[in-house]
Amino acid sequence: DAELGLRVLEHGHEARFIPRSYGKGLTPDNFLDYKVQRFRWALGALQILRKHRSKLFGTQTSALSRGQRYHFVVGWLPWLADGLCLLFNGVAIAWSVAMIVAPARLNPPLAVFSAFVIALFAFKLIKMLVLYRWQVGASVGQTLGAAVAGLGLAFTVGRAVMLGAIGREAPFHRTPKLARRHSVTGALAAAAPEAVLASLLLGCAVGISGTAPFASIDRTLWCALLVVFAVPHLAAVVLSLLSALPSPHARPLVRKLEDAVSDSRRA
Repeated sequence: DAELGLRVLEHGHEARFIPRSYGKGLTPDNFLDYKVQRFRWALGALQILRKHRSKLFGTQTSALSRGQRYHFVVGWLPWLADGLCLLFNGVAIAWSVAMIVAPARLNPPLAVFSAFVIALFAFKLIKMLVLYRWQVGASVGQTLGAAVAGLGLAFTVGRAVMLGAIGREAPFHRTPKLARRHSVTGALAAAAPEAVLASLLLGCAVGISGTAPFASIDRTLWCALLVVFAVPHLAAVVLSLLSALPSPHARPLVRKLEDAVSDSRRA
């Protein structure tokens, strides 16, 4: 749908927004299917950017206005940021391990760098909470749930962006609906990559704190940054475990859908 809209505008046609819902859908029932859905979305966005980059960035003539090009590119910037953040996670782990192995030879990055990244994360989180609470009108519980759900996809989106940037292609994959919920073991397995990353980041923070000959603002903020990097991955583990909990609304919904299908077949 995103690429179709882009092609329509590239050929000089207009698009009109109609504030009316023409259908309803079902969300994924477990964390693994949720990850598969968002991976496809993010990878598709990178595929569109690659294939339409000449028109989006103005190197090839098209009917796109500057405003249209701006909004298409800026709309995907948060996902691109997740890709860069995942790359920084790997660099941070490698740097931290080197600091633990040779603490006298390798120093932590300057405090201003760590403080800047921590401030960006805090701004992103506060913006998310404010938008959901006061603009969407969500309750406190819904807002916190949305924050966990959004942060928990950081690894999935980042991985999709990195693969899409190097030209990875993938077919369209329909997200399963009304699938069986995971057990606790299955939920932990679904979030295994995130759990490993969180453990590595937190382990590096503890290791650096234990090998430090003396406290410094650079080292303290670097350890704090490692903890901040681990937060989205911990959110993924929490989200996967929550998705394994039984829902009191799941069974009635399934029954209604089954009755609707039976009625349509009889008709």
